Amino acid sequence: MAPRVSAAYRERRRREVLEAADRVFVRLGYRDATMEDVMMEVGLSRGGFYRYFPGKAKLFWGLFVQQDTEALARLRALADDGDPLGVQIFHLFTAQVGHAAVEGPRVRMIREVRLQHAEEPRYAGALAERARRYQAALAFLLTTATARGEMRPVASADDTARYLLGLHDAWR
Repeated sequence: MAPRVSAAYRERRRREVLEAADRVFVRLGYRDATMEDVMMEVGLSRGGFYRYFPGKAKLFWGLFVQQDTEALARLRALADDGDPLGVQIFHLFTAQVGHAAVEGPRVRMIREVRLQHAEEPRYAGALAERARRYQAALAFLLTTATARGEMRPVASADDTARYLLGLHDAWR
């Protein structure tokens, strides 16, 4: 009989698996990375590993969701830190351009996954929902900046957010 483990332990271990997967996917690329590579990186047996993620696509999407959740929380938190939002949004996008240059392997890996799974309905839907979440978070920041008198819009917050995200994707 397997020993009982706490939910906190399982969540910590799941996070370790995702961190290992991130390192492996960035190092090897999505296509060339194997589940065995991730298992070795995190130090889990096959049975222990598959308890968390049943396949490479699920593992990647688990990583994607975790990273998006953290990034969206940071975006929303910008409205509460007291600095002018227009300046923060500008710095956010210029930092992303620099980040993309430094994080070339990560950017290529994400593109690889998007291209490989874009036609699959469940992933195409997940990618579209992801874009909607980022657009909504950015539109919230733009609306908040306008309400504070920090910006004067010439287009709606949604249209501006969509435009900025399009530029962001073009830079990557």
